[in-house]
Amino acid sequence: MKLPNYEKATIRAEKLTEYLLSESHPVGFSKAAFFRKAGYVRQNVTEFMNELRAIAGNEVSEKSPRQGGVNYTIIGLLKGSVKIKTVWTIDEGSDIPRFVTAYPHRG
Repeated sequence: MKLPNYEKATIRAEKLTEYLLSESHPVGFSKAAFFRKAGYVRQNVTEFMNELRAIAGNEVSEKSPRQGGVNYTIIGLLKGSVKIKTVWTIDEGSDIPRFVTAYPHRG
């Protein structure tokens, strides 16, 4: 199954620059180190965003209900070789997915 309306998925640039690519974020700093090794930094956030959007079109590996909506996990490759998991959510009353997070895929 594909993420419903994946072509309309939203990604807030701040989610990337202030969390996933932030070396000073108390939780996101370890993810920032991983993504930096893969070649992603704040200066190329648009490239990162475009690759995440492309991953949204992959098959869903896990669908899980949550309070207020549904989360979808999708595995994909960055730069053709860096395997990650992405999480997208669709809130109740909406049909537009939004990006939640990404992290290294182990396995």
